Amino acid sequence: MQQFKLLAFDLDHTLLKEDGTLAPETITVLTHLHDAGMKIVLCSGRPVPGLTKLNQQLGLTRPGDFSIYFNGGLVRENNKGTVIFSQTMPEQAVAGVVDVGRQYKVPVNLVAANAVYALLDHGESQYPLVAPHGMPFLFYRADEYRDAKTEAIYKGAIAVKPTLVDQLQSNLNIEGVDITRSRRQLLELMPAGINKRVGLERLLKHLGYGTENLMVFGDEENDREMMLFAGLSVAVGNAIPSIKAIADRVTDTNEENGVANFLKKYFYL
Repeated sequence: MQQFKLLAFDLDHTLLKEDGTLAPETITVLTHLHDAGMKIVLCSGRPVPGLTKLNQQLGLTRPGDFSIYFNGGLVRENNKGTVIFSQTMPEQAVAGVVDVGRQYKVPVNLVAANAVYALLDHGESQYPLVAPHGMPFLFYRADEYRDAKTEAIYKGAIAVKPTLVDQLQSNLNIEGVDITRSRRQLLELMPAGINKRVGLERLLKHLGYGTENLMVFGDEENDREMMLFAGLSVAVGNAIPSIKAIADRVTDTNEENGVANFLKKYFYL
């Protein structure tokens, strides 16, 4: 059996139930493995406030506990907030994301570490419906945003109907930006070259671990790179077909506590 030391988890539709909560069984299993010395790492597209409560629920607040935010764009130690790795979006790339709103008449959101800048030029965004509760939203017109002094941007987000996301994903080509999908109705626009594998690589290097020490769990397109990278990759039963196809194992759905079920069997808990 490979010596796994770090377990990394996508959140929405993977570790979390459909109502966005952690099942008691999941908390029990992850707490047990954490107490046994395993690194338990939440690896999400979410910004910093989106993981705070979950880390607290799981007891991942000790020195040496880490989280990965923005699909790999930010890696931080949980206890003191020490940054291990950070890659924000260059100004030119941000301008390209803003221009998508004008070109396709869709609401664009620019996501910083602690706030979302929601551009109102083309209607109300659905992003607040899928963003973490408690995330501050600041509303601007595009021209107002260009003149405002704001935080550095880690990613863009467009939350619209899945059919429109399909169209955007097929047509968009923005210099300095990679495009991925974390939900069927959510398109994420990342700094070029940034994905969950990158964040995990930086964390493994920081810890002195190898790929063989990494086990990951996921369900969506933005999990693809880390699934291909890890020593063992596990897709939940509700994962999209392309993620199931590349996973080493497939477990039960998130609603069936698939992550906890797999870990109990694998580690004989």
